[in-house]
Amino acid sequence: MKRLSLCFIIVVIALTTSYVADAFTRNDFPDDFLFGAASSAYQWEGAVDEDGRTPSVWDTFAHSHNTISGDGDITSDGYHKYKEDVKLMAKMGLESFRFSISWSRLIPNGRGLINPKGLLFYKNLIKELKSHGIEPQVTLYHYDHPQSLEDEYGGWLNRKIIEDFTAFADVCFREFGEDVKLWTTINEATIFALGSYCQGISPPGRCSPNEFVNCSAGNSSTEPYIVGHNILLAHASASRLYQLKYKNKQRGSIGISIYAFGFSPYTNSKDDEIATQRAKTFFFGWLLKPLVFGDYPDEMKKTVGSRLPVFTKEESEQVKGSSEFVGVIHYTTFYVTNRPSPTFFPMIEGFFEDMGVYMIAAGNSSFFVWEATPWGLEGILEYIKDNYNNPPIYILENGKPMNSNSTLQDTERIDYIEGYIGAVLNAIKNGSDTKGYFVWSMIDMYELLSGYTTNFGLYHVNFSDPGKLSLISLLLKPLVFGDYPDEMKKTVGSRLPVFTKEESEQVKGSSEFVGVIHYTTFYVTNRPSPTFFPMIEGFFEDMGVYMIAAGNSSFFVWEATPWGLEGILEYIKDNYNNPPIYILENGKPMNSNSTLQDTERIDYIEGYIGAVLNAIKNGSDTKGYFVWSMIDMYELLSGYTTNFGLYHVNFSDPGRKRTPKLSAAWYTGFLNGTINVASQDIIQLESNSSSSSSL
Repeated sequence: MKRLSLCFIIVVIALTTSYVADAFTRNDFPDDFLFGAASSAYQWEGAVDEDGRTPSVWDTFAHSHNTISGDGDITSDGYHKYKEDVKLMAKMGLESFRFSISWSRLIPNGRGLINPKGLLFYKNLIKELKSHGIEPQVTLYHYDHPQSLEDEYGGWLNRKIIEDFTAFADVCFREFGEDVKLWTTINEATIFALGSYCQGISPPGRCSPNEFVNCSAGNSSTEPYIVGHNILLAHASASRLYQLKYKNKQRGSIGISIYAFGFSPYTNSKDDEIATQRAKTFFFGWLLKPLVFGDYPDEMKKTVGSRLPVFTKEESEQVKGSSEFVGVIHYTTFYVTNRPSPTFFPMIEGFFEDMGVYMIAAGNSSFFVWEATPWGLEGILEYIKDNYNNPPIYILENGKPMNSNSTLQDTERIDYIEGYIGAVLNAIKNGSDTKGYFVWSMIDMYELLSGYTTNFGLYHVNFSDPGKLSLISLLLKPLVFGDYPDEMKKTVGSRLPVFTKEESEQVKGSSEFVGVIHYTTFYVTNRPSPTFFPMIEGFFEDMGVYMIAAGNSSFFVWEATPWGLEGILEYIKDNYNNPPIYILENGKPMNSNSTLQDTERIDYIEGYIGAVLNAIKNGSDTKGYFVWSMIDMYELLSGYTTNFGLYHVNFSDPGRKRTPKLSAAWYTGFLNGTINVASQDIIQLESNSSSSSSL
């Protein structure tokens, strides 16, 4: 069966859409419309304590608040695998990638000195995206201010953060702005203020005492409004800086994003219509009205009273018009009623009690399972168009959560995304100035509320498979970065020796090149399987994966898998600062009774040399290739029963006579450039050597 390209599959899916009456394709959208996918630093990067990064409030929250499933310490390992991920994006045809910058990786203390390794990572990521024709879309803040600022003055509860955030933004604009044309200051500002300071379900996890969440501190009736106010002022400050200092030269745009539920009356009663409008006022108007008109909605000011901060005239002027676009984050829709009903969000003290409406999930949606309701997003875009001067809009997140144990055949996700893209197209046709759509997420990652129990990714990540990480990192990570991998330290515990600071400094950078010894490749799985290396106590049990030999390889017979070596060289290049590499051993074991016409060995060596050349062309600093072995010798595991030599040694002859094999003639010709490695040259070599082919 012929393989279908991803592009072809997408077109077919588009033509079978069930949401809109008419079929649609990418060509139905404006040329400058962006289709992308999204991520965030803590959820994608991992490497939380590498290269100078310090803890953020999300690190602290994940480790101390009994979150559902795990943390982002390693997650998808985007910090090391970003080039691999960008290749997946390019293969997909992705037009833009949204990611956030970790404040504590770039400026570890929250203010002051820039971390050069953090700076280099983001420069390299942006360069990689641009080189593949992918537009970077950068979010400055995604739930992760440095823990040091939280400890010092309370983070977003204190106006001091406005100055620190603006200084952080200044560094980002200066260092990355030549290549970044779309900046989002704060991610889903509404739900961040509510989830983090009213409900206590996201970092830093503050709320009033309630029966649902055990928060150690907080005030749900005041803190969300204080944080929302400081967010608006910090956004306006960063936006003003960009407009005055960078926009004329860099010609980018800056905006803010809100979390937007779809809202629809539960019944056709007048009361439910009023309740729905009230929900829109609180969820949309709370931040959008100041951004567009300079002040909070009258209904909120009347209801919240003195708990809602007040803008000075100067602040109002700075906030008004400070967002060149609105980022919309949308996943699901609620019916709204004025009548007491089982409600999705408990009527706890603060925002939800102030809003005073009951929200009923549409369809069969629950906290972690969201039914597709594309009409809800279409309604949001229509509402913003009609009520907030039709600003440019980017849908910065939209996607379908599915159980992490679900199949790769995620047809429900296809239906979901397809329906929402259709809704966006409908809104555009009706006059909405919507400029882009970003799927959440590009790959499976650590999720804010569900950890690793659900996923949103277009690409599956096997979080149970350390793969190359455990084996290669054990050789290399101390030599390059000065310590063992976090995953190994966590798994092996006290059995893994600890470097002193002095030892770490001595080991780090002590190898001027890396010697690679490679013979074969394994497939790796998390499922119990017949494994090449028994799961015995120690390293293999700690690693906890099952290794299945590629092809027909066995303990003493190795099938050629040159792509495996090419992958190793690519991995070391991308994850260990591209050190000089020498392939110090590579060769084909054959039975000692075999013929001198060792064409299998020639095929093996030829394939691997080709793999090395491919890696060099892709940027690997590989400096040499050494065949194992020059002559037949005593072998570590097989003694004299197998051999690797280019020259045969007669071990039953006291004189140990050497005889060239066909592979010796081939390698000679390859090295002096007198032969081509095509099959006809090997045939010629065979005929030339036929008179001495017997052992």
